[in-house]
Amino acid sequence: MTENYDNSTSPLLINESPLQVLPRLAVAIGLNEAIVLQQIHYWLRKQSEVKEGKKWVYNTYEDWQKQFPYLKMATIRRTFKSLEKQGLLITGNFNKYSFDKTKWYSIDYEKLDSLSRRCAQIEQTDCSNSTHATAQNEHTNTIRLPETTTENNDDMSGKPDASSSKSNYPERT
Repeated sequence: MTENYDNSTSPLLINESPLQVLPRLAVAIGLNEAIVLQQIHYWLRKQSEVKEGKKWVYNTYEDWQKQFPYLKMATIRRTFKSLEKQGLLITGNFNKYSFDKTKWYSIDYEKLDSLSRRCAQIEQTDCSNSTHATAQNEHTNTIRLPETTTENNDDMSGKPDASSSKSNYPERT
């Protein structure tokens, strides 16, 4: 007996609200950072309470891990610290009790806009640091190795056969 099911769906394909990230953002700040920043932006848009002129969200690292179950706790901590170090994530403590160390987060949208303008300038010149570095590393000087055949494969020592008039090694120019 065969099951009747729609083969155009799969539990591994998106049937729920996905986490979406712009590739430009991921290239600029890192993939995990882009995912986390996008999720914080999502939650900030749902907030109505404003403190110090900004909307804020708060969670413990454990709570954030529930939103990113595919990331290890150490990766989540490292990602948040990276976003703070880059100046894209602002932290605060607006907890009722001083012993509560839960961090509150907001995005520095001005810093993000300046990053966006820099990325646009780089795209216009079509020469970002990463592509420039890649281009530098593409050209290598290599020595062509001799082809291994049954004729020169008998001696595996790597030394040319003294009885042969031809060297197994290419001539240097």
